[in-house]
Amino acid sequence: GYYNKPEATAEVLDDDGWFHSGDIGEIDERGHLRITDRKKDILVPAGGKNIAPQVIENDFKTRCPIASQIVVLGDKRPYLIALVTLSEEAAPEWARERGISFTDLADLSQKPEVREEVQKHLDAVNANRAPAEQVKRFDILGKDFDQESGELTPTLKVKRKAVLEKYTDAIEGLYS
Repeated sequence: GYYNKPEATAEVLDDDGWFHSGDIGEIDERGHLRITDRKKDILVPAGGKNIAPQVIENDFKTRCPIASQIVVLGDKRPYLIALVTLSEEAAPEWARERGISFTDLADLSQKPEVREEVQKHLDAVNANRAPAEQVKRFDILGKDFDQESGELTPTLKVKRKAVLEKYTDAIEGLYS
């Protein structure tokens, strides 16, 4: 259970004492469990295909050196979108090396060169995916996610629900 949190513990333990973590996994040929996704993170766009967004997100984060986080969204929507945050260390260094002037991360997030860089890596991610699994539109946020604003867990995982609530305007803008 959760330390000093009986309500949270009650939510994840069933009557038989089984712990329901919300993780999705697979057992490999050696009998080892590998966690592949979070159950509540599966997206089902309007087309009906189940999509694991973390696979897309992890692929993008390994490719794009200036990005800190990406959240792929699109549950019950016509297509997938993404919200991207920039790395507070890597993005400014990248920009300085290219002679791009900026005042802060929010300013840098609006530069066309940054958008082109993110698009280039997103195109590479999309190239290996079925059309329903491709991110069609994205926005670059002016600040990184953090724990204090409730967007990250203590283990630095993105809280999808918190992002959906906080960035409703940006999300709706990507669908308009």
